[in-house]
Amino acid sequence: MNSKLGKLLFFLPVFILLASCKPKEQAAQYYVQPQSSEEKAKLEKGQQYKGENGKLYLPVHSLAKAPKPNPQFKKEYKLMKPYQAKNGKNYYFPKKALEELGIDSSANPEMKKSSVVQKVEKLDEKDRKKVVAVVNGEKITVGELYDEINSKPLTWRRLYKSKEKKKEFLINNLISDMLIYKKAIKNNVDKDKSVQRIKNRRMRNLLSQKHRKKMMNEIKVTDEEAKEFYQKNIHKFVHPEGMIAAHILVKDKALANKILKKLNEAPGKKAGIIWRKMVKEHSLDEDTKHRGGLLISRKHRHVYKNDKIHEKPLVDAIWSIKVDRKIAGPVKTSKGWHIVKRYSKRRAMDIKFKDVKRRMYKLVRNQKINKMYNDWIEKLKNKYKVKVYPDNLKFVEVDISNNNKNKPLPAKSGKEKILNKNK
Repeated sequence: MNSKLGKLLFFLPVFILLASCKPKEQAAQYYVQPQSSEEKAKLEKGQQYKGENGKLYLPVHSLAKAPKPNPQFKKEYKLMKPYQAKNGKNYYFPKKALEELGIDSSANPEMKKSSVVQKVEKLDEKDRKKVVAVVNGEKITVGELYDEINSKPLTWRRLYKSKEKKKEFLINNLISDMLIYKKAIKNNVDKDKSVQRIKNRRMRNLLSQKHRKKMMNEIKVTDEEAKEFYQKNIHKFVHPEGMIAAHILVKDKALANKILKKLNEAPGKKAGIIWRKMVKEHSLDEDTKHRGGLLISRKHRHVYKNDKIHEKPLVDAIWSIKVDRKIAGPVKTSKGWHIVKRYSKRRAMDIKFKDVKRRMYKLVRNQKINKMYNDWIEKLKNKYKVKVYPDNLKFVEVDISNNNKNKPLPAKSGKEKILNKNK
């Protein structure tokens, strides 16, 4: 008996140790642990919920409809795991989350409800002509009400599904607008100069939009044109690691050292102001002076390690700076002495044509539309004998102050004068 008790006492610590060593729970992959039991209930219904990290997670039901991710969340996005989008919000995929939780998502009424998009059939012409109201003998048709409601955003449209809400919209919008319009006509508001100006501007905008729409239907973009545009703008999609930097160029080393001393002594908050002041007062580089000494151009926005545009001593000096907004120098080149400033480092980029193909098509299309539109304007100029008097432009002063509360209404344009004349 004593020997059995002894054995039991010997193994007891082992049993206790084994009992305490529970297998570690595997971390959730497709959802973030909910903050509370109430939030967990929302998650299990495929609704938005708060995670234990305090962040709100919104449901999204497919990659096609999911907002684009922040670059650091691309992997999670592709694997349909919780991620942060470019709009700053956090999303999760309910179907994946519920599968991981062992819940049948197909049996979840909330999931079914959220995945079904109610499609509204277009009205036929017969229904469009049906009357929903009459104001002083003037009819408001089903088609007019239909177009007005369905032109609103989806979240807004949902408020007007019921018959009572449709009636409310009809009275508060179409009928009210018509009553105000009739009263305005009676009071000759339509003849007011500002109303005429807005009317004429709207007429021009409608004509312009109509012409652009016509051009959009006519224009075709080929693969070759899209690829050519990509190659011409390759610097925007493919470039090595680069540095955004600025410089101050002077003739002698003594002045460069004097400027460098002033910059190093500048207090942190005023460092940028002092830098711009030194550039304006001392830099001999007229190409960069107006932009604070920034070493950028339209096609060359960064200073690369093996840069062929700038001289090697200047490039080496810029790349020797390891911290943003720090300065170095003076360094000598064939142009003189430079003080350089590093702003930020840009990582290398290598975006293939296939990844931006759709964007290239859109850009080429817009380019063609703009050209066709400008050609159309040129034809109109020739037709209506446009003449410009540039010498008189000096009399048009532009007010760039903030104190312009009492500014006059804009003068009538030439087109408005012609339109009013022809009435």
